[in-house]
Amino acid sequence: MKTNTQERFPAEMWDKMQYILRNYYDGTMHSAFYYDGTLDENLLKDIYMYILKTAKILRSTFHKSAIKSYWTVNEDYSPDDFFYFIETDDPEGELDKFITQKIDEKSKCQIKVALIRSNGKDILAYIINHMCFDGGDLRYTYLTTAKLYNEYLEKGEFITKIKDGSRSAMQVYDIFSEEDRKKALKLNSNVSSVKNVGFFPYVEATKEDRNRIVKEYIPKEEFLAFKAKGKENNASINDLFLTAYIRTIYAMCNMKESDELHISNMVDLRRYMKDGQTYGLTNMTGYMPCGVKDIGSDFTSTLKVVCADTQIQKEDKFMGLYSIPLLNLAFNTFIDCIASFCIKLGYKNPIFGMSNIGIIKPEQLVMGDKNLVDAWSTGAVKYKPYVQLAMTTFDNSVTMTIASRMNEKDAEIAKKFLEMVHQNIKDYIK
Repeated sequence: MKTNTQERFPAEMWDKMQYILRNYYDGTMHSAFYYDGTLDENLLKDIYMYILKTAKILRSTFHKSAIKSYWTVNEDYSPDDFFYFIETDDPEGELDKFITQKIDEKSKCQIKVALIRSNGKDILAYIINHMCFDGGDLRYTYLTTAKLYNEYLEKGEFITKIKDGSRSAMQVYDIFSEEDRKKALKLNSNVSSVKNVGFFPYVEATKEDRNRIVKEYIPKEEFLAFKAKGKENNASINDLFLTAYIRTIYAMCNMKESDELHISNMVDLRRYMKDGQTYGLTNMTGYMPCGVKDIGSDFTSTLKVVCADTQIQKEDKFMGLYSIPLLNLAFNTFIDCIASFCIKLGYKNPIFGMSNIGIIKPEQLVMGDKNLVDAWSTGAVKYKPYVQLAMTTFDNSVTMTIASRMNEKDAEIAKKFLEMVHQNIKDYIK
């Protein structure tokens, strides 16, 4: 319960932006890690209590204010507030029920963890409020969990310290030269200001609509062949998946080859920071819009169009940094209710997005003598008509996901869509 003596700290720019974006998605990150044996649930509870002690954002409650929004830190928390141990004969069913939940920013804790046990094997699943941090610090969290687990088994204590520095969006400029910093702070263009052409063929909203995550698996041999053939054409993994995604959108949304399409790609801004890390747990993600038209009749033709556009972006030394000064100015100049109103007027949520969540390396997530045998992550669950393709790479195989609020018919459409993306990949590597 809130008291007048509770510690509080201000909500940062990205916290507020994620709160605004709750109109478009559930604001929750979702991840699952599959082990070949059983983990020590009591040790895991101790690890998360250790993390939450320092990472106050994960045990805080958000308070929306017309003046300046803030967080209050909760001291009366325990594993019962965030940790769930589930023994079951239906691990995937229990995982689905857990992982499709939404974290409420008014909750005592902004993280939930489930250890799902079945037939001597465990699934470790996370859901975390996106207001707290993004995929970059989600990665930091699960890597640190494994590190702490092994430290305790070897030494009987936790040695690794949890980062607890600044959560400010402005830290991204800290190691820029004075000249580059001045240039970067003038990048006020609105990267969301693009026309939305084409709509995902969801059915009308029904009472059956709920958070669902639809998956498609690309096996190792296919992914390696896809990567190798792309390399022959000087195309990155992102270029290749963008191409497969784009060709599927055009086909499934009945678009003409000459129609213009814009896709928003997530960019981890830690690329601009010392050691690729933020000082504290926070969001540090920008946007790289990809715009294409006249995509041609085959994969290779579309790939050339995609590479031409993304190459321009890659050559920009400030890629992903556009709009940050504009957002920062709005929140620093106005009280939150006015800043939010102005941002909503200028913001256009992209219909189509793509997020390459990255590589999960099994050797980095061994816990004791238990090996990680599979893993996947996806971002927030989108609301109609918005859709995002997310990819996670594990041991050179890829799990593609579409996470949306949808009904059974929508889920069938989303599954067909992912299968078409996969078929585009198979056709390219033939």
